[in-house]
Amino acid sequence: MKKTLLLLICLQSLSFLSKGQTISPTDLMQMNRLWQANVPHCDRTTVQYLLSVDSNWKPRGKPTVDESGYMLLLGYSRDHKDWYNPTEVQVTLSFERGTLKKSLIYGFTDETKWNAYLAQMVKMGATKLGSGPSQGGQQTMFQINDLVFILIEFPPGTNGTDKSYQVCLMRGT
Repeated sequence: MKKTLLLLICLQSLSFLSKGQTISPTDLMQMNRLWQANVPHCDRTTVQYLLSVDSNWKPRGKPTVDESGYMLLLGYSRDHKDWYNPTEVQVTLSFERGTLKKSLIYGFTDETKWNAYLAQMVKMGATKLGSGPSQGGQQTMFQINDLVFILIEFPPGTNGTDKSYQVCLMRGT
């Protein structure tokens, strides 16, 4: 059973990768593991992993580091000159100093990608924890092992002019 599930996850990752600028749930899980690691330069390791998945992802400038913490925005560009609009596709790595909380957020506007994420949660055997309003949108939470995927759908006008989506990862209890 475990081998079948692993094969299914691998095949789904390949189908996600073929679409470009899409980060599969399994790749987000790996990025989150790297980002949550309590090691120096875990941000670099996380970005290097994303670049190994798709080299068209790049930091959109230097990280913001101040008294409140750290934030790095990653954008997508096929030619490394013209960037997709950050409201269309973006990855955010952040760290809050006071709480020591690290966050990984993947945002996009492609509804097909959103539907694929919802379907992938079912295929991966994720446990649905619940759903409800959140930050002006509608969230659904799924748990896979010790990770909770928070999928949020925002109506037009909340995060830009288009309908938008976010996938956030956090440790489960």
